[in-house]
Amino acid sequence: MTKPESRDDWYRIGAVARLTGVPPVTLRAWERRYGAVTTVRQEGRARMYSREDVERLTLIKRLVDLGNAISTVATLSLAELARRVHRDAAQVAAQEAASGIAAPLLRAGLLGVALPIRLRDGAAEGIGLEVAVAETRAADFAAACRQSRPDLLLLEYPTVQADTVEEIVDFLAVSGAARAIVVYGIARKPVLASLEQHPVTALRAPVGLAELGLAVRSVPASGALPRAATRSNEAGPTDSTGSGVAPTRFSPVELERFSSESSTVACECPRHLAELVIALSAFETYSAQCVSLSPEDAELHSWLYRTTGRARAMMEEALERIARQDGLI
Repeated sequence: MTKPESRDDWYRIGAVARLTGVPPVTLRAWERRYGAVTTVRQEGRARMYSREDVERLTLIKRLVDLGNAISTVATLSLAELARRVHRDAAQVAAQEAASGIAAPLLRAGLLGVALPIRLRDGAAEGIGLEVAVAETRAADFAAACRQSRPDLLLLEYPTVQADTVEEIVDFLAVSGAARAIVVYGIARKPVLASLEQHPVTALRAPVGLAELGLAVRSVPASGALPRAATRSNEAGPTDSTGSGVAPTRFSPVELERFSSESSTVACECPRHLAELVIALSAFETYSAQCVSLSPEDAELHSWLYRTTGRARAMMEEALERIARQDGLI
């Protein structure tokens, strides 16, 4: 198994336990007795898990919950685990339907642009959710959640900063939701570590519906959390660089459509280009924020912002050309 080189892709056992719902003692047993994963120790420190390890353990946990013995699934490949989960979950759903018993849907509060689009037309129900709130602005979202009291928050952020963590904690408090799932583009490791102190599952974009469904199914039953002071963070990142970077050509809604609609181009260029534009836009926003967050490196981050903006504009031009050729616009 290939281990990631980026430090951001390593997780300690406590974080893995929270992400997968498997207690640390069980994680150690699964590794020692059944070879479910092969962890490494960086510089003599505690066990470190890769993103692939976390994905494997999440799927294994799901299969065990579906009635499989750990010894029968621990050494399956990632693809085999995913296929087995799909098969077994379908069998359980069919049995529940036949018996007239179905698992209740979790009422979800959605904040973002792309996620509400992806979860329409029955997709939310397919991963165990009922959409109770769907908003694009933080202030509107907080107000709606205070009234609706969803079981779960599903939050979409291009970047996650320290004040974003505060906002997420406030959302949990005002909504009474038991847990939040955060789909993010870019975040620093210390910020992600601070998220781990709360009932939050962080998933780096892009995230497939299957992975999102696994995260949803790991959410515990609803329970109110201690109330925190509510704060508003409506304004998005601003360009304080005065760089004159070209404005975006496509809205988040259009990018999501390009990345999800079927394409007649065999290599699925519109989807790949849309994902590149989304990633570049996230880093562009992140660089703009860093200009004020790190004054000592303002010049560097200003250059990164301008450079990323130019790259984003070039990819948007390519996306527009291929989308027109493919009849998407």
